[in-house]
Amino acid sequence: MKIINIMYQTSFTKGQELVAQRLALQLQKQGCKSYLVTSP
Repeated sequence: MKIINIMYQTSFTKGQELVAQRLALQLQKQGCKSYLVTSP
């Protein structure tokens, strides 16, 4: 299963970005292909 999280990064979303990053790492540990895409 592939899961892609797409997130627009702003100074207000730092906490949400950390949650999305942890979600992607946990899914990878479970054997899923998980990606987190953010803007610069």
